[in-house]
Amino acid sequence: ADLTGLGRFALEVQLSKPFAPEIAARHVHYDAEGIALVWIFSTLENPMPQGFHDVVAMQRGNAFVFDDEAEAASLERGTLVLKCFMEDGQGGWREPRLIVLDDLQTGAGRSAFVEDCRSEVLKQRSKQVRARWWDAMKLAREERPNSPEYSNHYEDPWSDMKSGVPGVWEWERDFWID
Repeated sequence: ADLTGLGRFALEVQLSKPFAPEIAARHVHYDAEGIALVWIFSTLENPMPQGFHDVVAMQRGNAFVFDDEAEAASLERGTLVLKCFMEDGQGGWREPRLIVLDDLQTGAGRSAFVEDCRSEVLKQRSKQVRARWWDAMKLAREERPNSPEYSNHYEDPWSDMKSGVPGVWEWERDFWID
C-alpha cells in the first residue's frame, strides 16, 4: 500500500508459522525498498508459535491482530483498523487497543510498531548483567591485583550466563582449557 503522506506499507497477513530467517529477510528486503512491514495475525495463539514470537520481537513487542472487532471498526471508520497488543514487560500483554496505520512508528529501523516495548527492557537487563560482572571484576582485582582474570567471584555471573545464553556451556566445554 502506498498511502500519500503516510508512506509505503507491506501488510503480511500471517496464517502460517514463519521461521526467523524468513522474518528477518523480509524485514531487510522491505526496509531496503523503503517499505514498512506490518505483520498481522488473525488471533494470538496461546502458547504462541516461535515464529510469532520472532515477529513480535521484530515489531518491538507489538502484535497486530485483525479480528472481528478490528473488522467492524474498519468498516465503521472507512480505513484499516488493527488491534494492537503490546507486551507488558511481565510476560503478558497490556489491554489491546485499536490503531490505524497513522499510529505506527516506521522510522526507527526495520519494524513498524506503536510503542517500543522491548528496547528499554533490554537496556535495563543489560545494565544489570554488566553490573554483576563489574562487581565481580572489582572483587577479583582486590583479591588478586596482578591476576584478576582468575577468581571465584566470576562463578555466579558465569553460571547465570551459561543458563541464559544458548551454546555458552558448549563453548566452555570445548574451549575453556585452551
